[in-house]
Amino acid sequence: MFRFLPTPHPSQEGNIGSCHCTNSPTMGIWVAQIPLLGGVRGGLKWRCDKSFQNNSPNLVIMVFCCLLPVVGSIMFGCCSAGDAASLTTESLLSYVQDTFHARIEFLGELLVRGGSNYLSQRRYQEALICFEWAFSLYQKIGDHKAQGNVLLHIGVLHFSRLRFEEARHYVERALKIANLQADRANAGIAMAYIGEILRSQGQLQQALELYQQALDEARELKDVIGEGRVLTNIGNVYVELGQYREAIRAFLNASHILEQAGDTQGVGIIHISLGVSYTRLGDDQRALTAFQRAQEILKTLRDQPNESVALTGMGGIYEDRGEYLKALGVYHQALRIQADPLHRAVTYNNMAKVWDRYCWESNNASHLREALELYQESLHITRDVGALTTQARTLNNIGEVYLHLSAYENFTGSLTQAETFLQQALRIQTASGDRSNAWKTLENLGYVYELQGKFDKALQTYHEAITLLDQMIVSAGVEELKRSLGAQTLTAYQRTIRLLCRSKAYQAAFDLSERARARELLDQLGNMPVTLSEGGDNELLQKETMLRSELTQLERLQRAQSLQSEDPELMLSLQRQIEIKRKAYEDLLLEIKLQQPEYAAMVRVSPLQLHEVQQLLDHQTTLVSYFMTEDMTIAFVITRNAFQAVELLIGEHELTRWVKEFRRVNAPPFSEQQSMQTLLEQGYAALISPLKPYLKTPIIGVIPHGVLHYIPFAALNDGQRYLNDDFTLFALPSVSLWQFVQGKSHRKSSSLLAFANNAVPGKAALHYAEQEVQALARIYRTHFLQGPEATESALKELAPRFPIIHLAAHAEMNPINPLFSRLFLSDDPVNDGALDVHEVYLLDLKKAELVVLSACDTQLGKQSRGDDMIGLNRAFLYADAASILASLWSVDDRATCDFMTIFYLYLKQGKSKAEALQIAQQITRAKYPQPYYWAAFVLTGDPGNTDTSLFWLDTTAIVLIIAETVMIILLFGGNLLIYFKKL
Repeated sequence: MFRFLPTPHPSQEGNIGSCHCTNSPTMGIWVAQIPLLGGVRGGLKWRCDKSFQNNSPNLVIMVFCCLLPVVGSIMFGCCSAGDAASLTTESLLSYVQDTFHARIEFLGELLVRGGSNYLSQRRYQEALICFEWAFSLYQKIGDHKAQGNVLLHIGVLHFSRLRFEEARHYVERALKIANLQADRANAGIAMAYIGEILRSQGQLQQALELYQQALDEARELKDVIGEGRVLTNIGNVYVELGQYREAIRAFLNASHILEQAGDTQGVGIIHISLGVSYTRLGDDQRALTAFQRAQEILKTLRDQPNESVALTGMGGIYEDRGEYLKALGVYHQALRIQADPLHRAVTYNNMAKVWDRYCWESNNASHLREALELYQESLHITRDVGALTTQARTLNNIGEVYLHLSAYENFTGSLTQAETFLQQALRIQTASGDRSNAWKTLENLGYVYELQGKFDKALQTYHEAITLLDQMIVSAGVEELKRSLGAQTLTAYQRTIRLLCRSKAYQAAFDLSERARARELLDQLGNMPVTLSEGGDNELLQKETMLRSELTQLERLQRAQSLQSEDPELMLSLQRQIEIKRKAYEDLLLEIKLQQPEYAAMVRVSPLQLHEVQQLLDHQTTLVSYFMTEDMTIAFVITRNAFQAVELLIGEHELTRWVKEFRRVNAPPFSEQQSMQTLLEQGYAALISPLKPYLKTPIIGVIPHGVLHYIPFAALNDGQRYLNDDFTLFALPSVSLWQFVQGKSHRKSSSLLAFANNAVPGKAALHYAEQEVQALARIYRTHFLQGPEATESALKELAPRFPIIHLAAHAEMNPINPLFSRLFLSDDPVNDGALDVHEVYLLDLKKAELVVLSACDTQLGKQSRGDDMIGLNRAFLYADAASILASLWSVDDRATCDFMTIFYLYLKQGKSKAEALQIAQQITRAKYPQPYYWAAFVLTGDPGNTDTSLFWLDTTAIVLIIAETVMIILLFGGNLLIYFKKL
């Protein structure tokens, strides 16, 4: 369903608004101000200037009282505007010239000022009288340039009343005059006006062409405010076209220009447009920040029309978060200060959507009727004013309400109504090229067809929706925007894949499932890495350096204070400052990327199709790719010579509950052991048992989806045997990633880089971290650093040289600012010791066959609905490591030390990475039976190859391996013997 996104004032579609000046009309996020012509003389100059300075409530009335008493009566409606012009032009000319010896240009200018003042008060009739008088005066003296200026004002008046054709007529007349007079400034303004009229009528490409001409004129004339305002209009067109990368780049450029020019109101309204863009991308936090900033600025300026627009945007974010009462309160607050009819229509629409959503929570169909009434009110307004884009969104929303009503009453009739309204919406969107909204209408229409049993038609419509979404994702360019937009596509993919499975088109379902998952990571790996310094704006790069330095200093201060201060308010203040800086830094990184052509040139990597995957598999490996929908999960089982799709009778909601319960009981003191065992058996029965007939190879690659990323598949069991008793397991973010990681480990590595940092302020000491890396040094030729030597700078310098990198340190996942999820190393004069995700992206790990993150929660990250995840695990894959060993939860220090010793021992003996993990889990389980101790670690990426020969080992290594084997037997004692008997 479309929530109406806020559109700055005046009444018009899109996100362009008006600054309400008293001395010039404005348009869009305006363009350059229309100039006022002429001068003044004598005492009248002083009187008028003083009245302007004192912000007189009605500038025109004062002058009329001085000039002709009859004018006052005319102004109050005693005769029509046309009569007023014909009756008083000669009188005004004669009186002004005889009495004040003033130039006619001055009176014309005064009338234009008065008309603008009336226009800002929405007193349209009085404004039109002033403008028409002024036009008559300028015609009398043959001042063509001034006539064009007045025609622009009249065009703005009609535009403010949403009379688009009349507005275009007057502005085109003004453009013709400007061209004849070689008046480039007014010509540029007129082109921008026509562009905004076209945009409001849904003619987006034509509007873009005119805006570009206006932008060229503004730049040639060095009109910086005009440039900023036209850039904003261009950005708004890109929003409607679904080209969000271009839109945000235009808005950010415009904001910088207008801020430097001192146009505070312009900056406020641009933040509304930024909020709209981020909302369309699904990035609600950035959107809310932008709307709040806009509301603060506009409230300070007492710009109620545009403040109401910002409030509308904020209400939408609260609504999306399920804070319905808060959303309704903000919408009512906006409605109280809204006079513009189209903005009131938008607010009615958004309030209707709240009622629609509330129906599902309360299971009360009467709320849908309330929603319909509000939607119909909105539709009535949009049809009256001819706002086609907004009208189409309202039609879509009405169609959705009827779709929802079909679950409660008159199934067939409600679906027919839904189809009718959705088709009307789609016709308008198709004609205007409105991709950013058409995809949702198509998705809804596909669902109507599916419920009607028209499955072929439904599939075709779903595919059209997905095609539009993919086009928009491609144009998004940078990964942050792709991720946000991709998260909105999940429902369309789920419905399409479910319908394909119903039709037994399983191969097509698998191919489509690959388009739905981990696309951001796939694109990153399929393109050459881009660094921030490549083609970046120097000013922004300097700002990045400064902001990074400020953030580093704050975090160092926080760590120092945590050891010295017991003042909770001080610590809270520091944390708040750090979060603000982190958010600013994330936004700045996005802005830098938007300026770089290298990001725009990144290609969309095509996912592998089934036959391509099978060609890459050997005879020892099976891939199991899961895909969740609301009511079922599909498991695609792939081997080199076979393919099978299995429909599992468990959906997204049940699996989410399973994961939450598992994570609750999987923690010391393990007081609910029976619950744990029951959960593991339930997981096995739901996700593994139906697949057992098709799992015939020793190696299984699991490709999770959604919440399945949180499941320790090795620990699932049937009550007798664990899954990793029967299979060697590894994981992949998507099947298509196999082409980038498979076979990257070409030889067995004998050298290892190990870091151990056991002391981090505010966190429990890792007492066994240093013992862990010392044990590794006895197995491998190890370059290891510990304590103060284990610095972030040392890792950045040494990591590119080693095939195996082991990091025994604390980790922290940051769900609010995921780019600041981090590993804690030691600090140094250059780096703060916190290795953040955004810093891992910049590492060169082409030589790294394996990165081991012997820390807590390193496998996970912030996950989008599009199955892309920001976290340490994915970051190291992006940095070109072949595989990552990381944990699903906070691991036990001592058990991890033992686990890692066994893992590396068997890796050194020639086992593959996946086999070494399997053996380490099995042996550790003999001493620590709880999954908490042994099942946390997951190998993601290349599983590696087994090397059965030990000819390359030197004598010392063989002796050490024998010694370590004896140590393991002594360490685990009888438990180990009992375990092997079970095997």
